[in-house]
Order: sequence, then C-alpha cells, then structure tokens
Amino acid sequence: MRDESYKEYFRRNLPHIHPIGATLFVTFRLHGSIPQALLDDYQLKKSWLEQQKFQGKLKTENEELEFHRYWFRTFEDALHNNNSGPAWFGEENVAAIMQESLHYRDNKDYRLDAYCIMPNHVHVVFAPYLSEKELAAYQTNRGLRFTSKVFTTSKIMESLKGFTARKCNKVLGRSGAFWNEKVMTMSFVMKQSFIVSCVIFCRIR
Repeated sequence: MRDESYKEYFRRNLPHIHPIGATLFVTFRLHGSIPQALLDDYQLKKSWLEQQKFQGKLKTENEELEFHRYWFRTFEDALHNNNSGPAWFGEENVAAIMQESLHYRDNKDYRLDAYCIMPNHVHVVFAPYLSEKELAAYQTNRGLRFTSKVFTTSKIMESLKGFTARKCNKVLGRSGAFWNEKVMTMSFVMKQSFIVSCVIFCRIR
C-alpha cells in the first residue's frame, strides 16, 4: 500500500492528509478564543480561494500555501493577544491537566517532541506511532477508509481533547464546550529544519 493512499478524516469530513511517518505540528484552541468577526473574514476569503482554485485561476502554485501561512500567523496573533474568550490554561491546575495528558500518551501513542501550553491554546509537535503494517483498508460508499489498532491522529486528538475537556470542566466547575472543534495541523516528513523550527517555536512561547 502506498503511503499517499492513506487519508484520515476528522469530524465534519474535513480531510487532513497525514503521511505515515510524518511529524505533526498541531494547534488546538479553547472554544470562543478567536473573535467571530475574524473567523467570518477567514471563511469568506477561504471560500473565494477555493472558488479560484476550482476555476484554475490561482496565480501561482504557492498562493494557497501562502494563504494558509498568513491565516496561521493571524490566528496565532489573535490567540496570543488573548482579547477574546476564555483563558483557562492561565490557571496552573488546569494547565497541569493538559501537561499530564500530553505526557501520558508519550511513548504510547506518539513520540512527543515539544509542546507549549498558552492561556487559550496549545501547540504540540509529535509523531504518531502508526505504521503501514498496522493499517487495514476497507471500502465504503464514500470511498476507501482505514482502520488500525494503533491510534490514528484523529483518534489521538479525539481522546486527548475529550479527556482534558471533561477533567478541566470539572476543575473549573462548568459544563459545555471546552475546545474548539477544528484543529490546525501541519505535517512534514524528512524536513528536519522545519521540525526544529516548530520545536523552537513551542519552546520560546
């Protein structure tokens, strides 16, 4: 089986292609931590970009990549400024739950390279232990899908976010949405300099 044929699907059927053996740089944030007006602007411009791509009107091959880089920086600035929504990880006992959960899965589900817990979001650099031999393919009416006894990236995130949401909500004495549903992910294989850059990014935050 070719690595390129493996594709994971998160909730809402949004495809996140993570090649086997990839190291991932993942950002996930608290619910309501980015102003709605900024999210609306992003969705509007993303729809325009997708339309341009569908019509073959993108000016350069890097235009889509630059779009995502720009919005990654924009969202990161908004989160870092912390002008909207909760900042629960500013409380040491809540941040400790997140830290313990990340380390609990280290050497079990993934190799944990670096992480940074900010008041309203988390950055993680890790490499899932999923390998080609653990994957089993099956056909559905929506195309080829894969299953595995080893946690896939989507299962890792589902477990991590679900557990920490329950624990943190209990400590905070609240209920309801804790995490934002969407996760920002970048995957890279054999790009050591980029991996190092992401690790440094986490450590200087």
